[in-house]
Amino acid sequence: MLPSTHTTYAAGWEDPLPVSVSGTTERLSSAGGRLLFLSEEEAIVSLPSTSALPLALGESVRLELAASEASEPQSFSAVLESRSEAKEGRRYRLRLSPSAEARKRLRTTIQALSEKRAAFRIAGSVAGPVEVVLEFPPPTGSVRGLLVDISETGAAVWVRENLEVQVAGIDRVNLTFRPPTSPTSIRVDGVIRNRSLRPDGVRYGVVFDPKGSPAWKGQVEAIRGYVIRLQQEMLRRRPR
Repeated sequence: MLPSTHTTYAAGWEDPLPVSVSGTTERLSSAGGRLLFLSEEEAIVSLPSTSALPLALGESVRLELAASEASEPQSFSAVLESRSEAKEGRRYRLRLSPSAEARKRLRTTIQALSEKRAAFRIAGSVAGPVEVVLEFPPPTGSVRGLLVDISETGAAVWVRENLEVQVAGIDRVNLTFRPPTSPTSIRVDGVIRNRSLRPDGVRYGVVFDPKGSPAWKGQVEAIRGYVIRLQQEMLRRRPR
């Protein structure tokens, strides 16, 4: 297994991790919500409007992370840095100041959560389409398509419909694409695991092949960084 360097965790909107936030004074109880983002320095949580706490900026709180398949329950001290109203409730940005022991637990938690979500696919670009070059064995050769979504383990790509006639019996493909703002391209080999006809073309689900991909360690690190940036961009663009 490749070493991982996850230092942030951004939840998928369909299954964010349950959390609770509690005040450190008697006037405040605790309220349950959802973890949206976690790093070694900060956490972003969302609480339903009906149970949101009247926390003051600069107030000390306790952040409780619920147990999950990936991690044990954890508790961390934090300070409320900002809060805003959003469709799903009230959003709190908490500044974490963990001790050395707590920081070690926090890193372990982030690592476990991020690895659990390594296969979570996120839209290939929040801002616009990303072009992908698909390379098939001869005589098909190179074909251009669009990145639909991506994870550390695979991607979905869209191509025009008439390509399927040429590649119906082919399952090996090489994908090359350059993420926005990246100076270099990502190039990985993969296997087509599913095909679906859409009104405007065909979508291929591709599972990456580490053994067939040159310099896989560097490629997967680049993909991981790209996925994290996409998750953070989704978080920033989410309606407040």
